[in-house]
Amino acid sequence: MATPSLHGLPDELLQSILSLLPVESLLAIQLTSKRFSGLAEEPLLWRHFCRTQYKFWNPKHHIRAKFATPVTDTDWKRLFIERRKTDRMTVESLESILATQRGRIDKAENIVTAGYDAKDVLLRHCNPLPEAEDVLARRYH
Repeated sequence: MATPSLHGLPDELLQSILSLLPVESLLAIQLTSKRFSGLAEEPLLWRHFCRTQYKFWNPKHHIRAKFATPVTDTDWKRLFIERRKTDRMTVESLESILATQRGRIDKAENIVTAGYDAKDVLLRHCNPLPEAEDVLARRYH
């Protein structure tokens, strides 16, 4: 009797499984085989991540129009990575604002420049756990 493996599953089922993974795990599993590398590059998968991980989008992305067009018309992975970079910049700026008084206006301008792309991450940070050491500062800023 053959040992069951993931490679015996159809691509559609594997893509459904991959859509449930955190993006970091998806990027790691992509390195395990050519098949997973191809499956992890599917535009439909990255569109799913854009749709489920981000509610607010800067108007410059024309996201409603992109969701209405065929999935291959947009580089969804690039768009998702761009949003992740904006998230990282927003978190770094916010953490820096909370850590020191120096340069707060410039850091706040960085966040404002991101526009609606920063809103999702700011909403996640505006309701910290009560036991967080800087809970009041996060709520204030």
